[in-house]
Amino acid sequence: MQQKQEQLHKSTLQVFIITQIACFGGFLYGYVISELTIVYDQLAIAFGVDKYKDNQIYNEETPDDYTSEFHNLKTICTVFMPIGALVSSYIGKFIINKMGRRQYMMLSDIIMITGCAIAMISNLYSFLVARFILGYAVGMNTAVVPLYVKEMSPVSISGLTGSIFQININLGIILSICISLGLNQVVSNSTPVQGIWRLIIVFPAIFSTLRLLGLIFYSRTDTPFYYFSRGMVDQGTEVLKSIYKEEYVEEIKQTMTQTNDGDDGVQDQNQEKNTASYKRRLLVGVCIQFFCQMTGINAVIQFSNNIFGLVTSNYTTINYLTLSSNIFLMFAAFLGSSLSVKFGRKVILQGGYLSCSILLLTFGIIAFFNVKDYVGLQVVSIIIIFIFYACFNCSIGPVTWIFNSDIVKEEGMSYGVLSNWFGNIVSTLINLNSIIQINFLVFGGFSTVGLLFITKFVLETKDKTYPEIQRIYAAGKDGEKQELLDN
Repeated sequence: MQQKQEQLHKSTLQVFIITQIACFGGFLYGYVISELTIVYDQLAIAFGVDKYKDNQIYNEETPDDYTSEFHNLKTICTVFMPIGALVSSYIGKFIINKMGRRQYMMLSDIIMITGCAIAMISNLYSFLVARFILGYAVGMNTAVVPLYVKEMSPVSISGLTGSIFQININLGIILSICISLGLNQVVSNSTPVQGIWRLIIVFPAIFSTLRLLGLIFYSRTDTPFYYFSRGMVDQGTEVLKSIYKEEYVEEIKQTMTQTNDGDDGVQDQNQEKNTASYKRRLLVGVCIQFFCQMTGINAVIQFSNNIFGLVTSNYTTINYLTLSSNIFLMFAAFLGSSLSVKFGRKVILQGGYLSCSILLLTFGIIAFFNVKDYVGLQVVSIIIIFIFYACFNCSIGPVTWIFNSDIVKEEGMSYGVLSNWFGNIVSTLINLNSIIQINFLVFGGFSTVGLLFITKFVLETKDKTYPEIQRIYAAGKDGEKQELLDN
């Protein structure tokens, strides 16, 4: 028992630095998905699209005041990003293992910089191509970063390092909101374009360059698992020596290279795909990623913006409320990582889905009333919004990525991310329905199904190596029970 508590790695700070360099990909994800909300007005001017139907502004504008052309501009600019991510998630499964995690991240940075450069052209078609390219780079990051972080992290701190990806997503969103607070808003369609939108759109190129430099000069190796899987044992051993104390390297090497059959050498990926264990893990990974999006987190964010708009019509105040909610989300993600370390992935996911199911059904009931006429309901709604954020980002948000990287490697992770982006598109289509109470009830139903799925099919992976996870999924529920008895 005492040996389990001893720190096997040399420096937690070193692991966190390596993790943070990679997790700039999560920061870029958060920024890119939210940057357009800052510049829609200026994009409309740049591309010659009228925003308002009667060509004048309103003190308290609503979507009904906007032209169909402006609605269409927002829709197509928004949808091209997840489509790009969806495509890269599929293609990534053919490339990640061949290129390696590190080089794949470097390629994503180059693609991100290229997308930002193309976005500088004042042409709608070029901008849409740029959004697709940026989405492609974001999809690459969502597929490879959690995998890289998992494989570079000692088991004892993998829960904490795994949450850094989700925290960086929230940091990217927070930065975009902070930038919007510092900008002068467009006051009419006749306002001349100042080119501010170009600075906002090109901003991700800065962080892509920083990460590229970090990968070149600091994180100069790939993961041990990648090297072992390619037969490069010496390189993999050197990486282990850089992370772990000398006396533990050989033991960790043996554990890492042991397959679920107990043989030496990392099991061939094509061979593993034919096992019952892999098929079960792949199914679980794909489903939990889909259910993560179908909790309706995007619907709640949209609903929160509407509620904040009812509380105050002041644009800056609304942005401060939105900013505070995202800061709250970030701290909740950090708390979630600590909880997963203490209680395990499965229990935290179960608690998250149970809480979100109840809260979504509550949102559905509240939405049946005209919230605008009841100040009390507005206050209650804001409280429930923050509770939902806490429940989601303490559990489902970060732990889904942590758990998915626990149970599968390159191709399996790509399929999981593909499912996540597919869920993102499906949830976006559901949100197009104007009867929001129905939307919340649908998302509540999906969350309930997600809870039942996790209870039935998810096995605990806390403090387990990849070969151990292979074995318990090969045995199913009986394997999990035996692991508990052994412990």
